[in-house]
Amino acid sequence: MRSTATIYGPTGPTGVTGATGTNGANGATGTTGANGTNGATGAVGPTGSTATITADNGATIFPTTGNVQWGQVAGTASNIGKLLHHTEIPMNDFNIYFTGNGAANTNSISIGTGTSGDAKLTVFNNSEVLAGTFSTDASSLSTSSTPSAVVGNIQNGAGRCFGIIGQGSSSQAFAQIEGVYGFANGTGYSNIGIHGDGTGASSSQNMGVYGNAANSPFNRAGVFTATLATTGTNYGIFAQASDGTTNYAVYGEALPATGGLNVPPPSGNYAGYFTGNVVRTGTDNFTSDSILKKNINPIQNALTTINQLTPRTFEFKTDEYSYLGLDSGKQYGLIAQEVEPFLPELVKNVVHPAKTDSIGNIIRPELNYKTLSYQSFIPILIQGMKEMNATKDSSDTKLNRRIDSLKNVVAGYESRFDTLEAMISRCCNMGSKINPGNDNNKLNIYEVELANGRAIVLDQNVPNPFAENTTITYFIPDDVTSAQIIFTDNTGRILKTVDINEKGKGMLKVYAQDLRSGIYSYTLVADGKTIDSKKMVKAGN
Repeated sequence: MRSTATIYGPTGPTGVTGATGTNGANGATGTTGANGTNGATGAVGPTGSTATITADNGATIFPTTGNVQWGQVAGTASNIGKLLHHTEIPMNDFNIYFTGNGAANTNSISIGTGTSGDAKLTVFNNSEVLAGTFSTDASSLSTSSTPSAVVGNIQNGAGRCFGIIGQGSSSQAFAQIEGVYGFANGTGYSNIGIHGDGTGASSSQNMGVYGNAANSPFNRAGVFTATLATTGTNYGIFAQASDGTTNYAVYGEALPATGGLNVPPPSGNYAGYFTGNVVRTGTDNFTSDSILKKNINPIQNALTTINQLTPRTFEFKTDEYSYLGLDSGKQYGLIAQEVEPFLPELVKNVVHPAKTDSIGNIIRPELNYKTLSYQSFIPILIQGMKEMNATKDSSDTKLNRRIDSLKNVVAGYESRFDTLEAMISRCCNMGSKINPGNDNNKLNIYEVELANGRAIVLDQNVPNPFAENTTITYFIPDDVTSAQIIFTDNTGRILKTVDINEKGKGMLKVYAQDLRSGIYSYTLVADGKTIDSKKMVKAGN
């Protein structure tokens, strides 16, 4: 340090001591000097106490080793390293890191147990309602962020990998066990209890949510319920599938566990079972490829099968079976029990599952009922139409042949009538003068006496031929005791016998709409004697 001094003149008498002047400015720092030599080693102190000193609240000091230990060695039964009160560690904007990755069951943290299990963090609880609670207050976060309370992330696994596993088990008889429960409640535009995303390479199989239920009388891999939307729309399951080579929005599979595909279980397998009406805007596609079929045969006697069906109208018992969602009002259809005797393949026995409460008690038993495969009637109806058309074609052919035959018969009668008219006309024109010597003009003459007697008369039916009906007139004298008109076919078989009970003139109206076309006869019999017989021709309609 440098100071400022005062220069004095010749020594005079000593005066009064003056005041001390102010210090001058500091000089520049000098260079560092060489290190001094080490001092001599001090004497050894007395041996300290070997007792362990417990520090405050969970820490232990070992004076002999100079170590400070947090807690105690795992598995030791001592009282050292125990917490003495509730403890808070102010983080002061710093972090705590537990580093280290090694072999299994190492570098792990356990709470509530002395073992680590197969996890980095293990929590065991047998006294609290929850083993762990994670909460995120996102009120201060931006709307573009994606806050989460728990995130499970698995990477680079070679087998089945799970980001989060929820497992519930209990030996209690009336416990309701849920492996994972998701609850969402808010006033935002969307509340999602559980959200699953499955993404990965194009060759992988991705599942957003996977559910498995087994080893119980009632197993439900997934239960979805949507209620209380009084002004909106509820979807129990809303599924979408797009952008794939083949997309299935909903895919259901129900196959027998044992016995092969041809051995259904006692209660049946249903890939889909719906209580209530089903509506679709697309088309129904039923399996029909020939590669999936065997024992292919044509349908026989379809018209006979159709004639055994009894279509009915009915109403479902919606009051008695309200839980089935049956349609109300007048219905049209068939009764399965009436179809089963002759088409048993189209009738199936179906089981509506029982309903249980939350602890597994059955509150409504299962219901067994029959269903009918209505779409299977389509090929039967098609074959029936073909059979009916074939029958009609055959009938038309036969009818046309009969009509042609009748036309020939009528033509023959017309020719005979023309000949008869010509003969009558010739006879009338010759008068009473006949030259018996001219053999070429010889005419056989018969004398007929006409009188207004009481002769029995049977007239020719009019019209003849006829299509649907014709009229026959007759006269029965009073002295006739009994009279009948008998109708026969061309083989002589009696078709109808009509008793004539009234005397005098009469008219018989004959209806033959259901009679086959052909030539028929009708004969008048009076008092057991055949009086007259005539032919009538039934033509086609």
